[in-house]
Amino acid sequence: MSFEVGLDIFNLFNTVNFATPNSDLQDTTDFGRITNTVGGPRLAQFRAKFNF
Repeated sequence: MSFEVGLDIFNLFNTVNFATPNSDLQDTTDFGRITNTVGGPRLAQFRAKFNF
């Protein structure tokens, strides 16, 4: 039998990943602008596992 604990951290440094710029030629107000991000914020989760 064994017991395992751990901590998983995603996006540790909380960096922003920008999406591709808007490429719709009909939209003159937002053409070429980046209006979205990809991915999520910093996230941490605790885990525990018991093996028998």
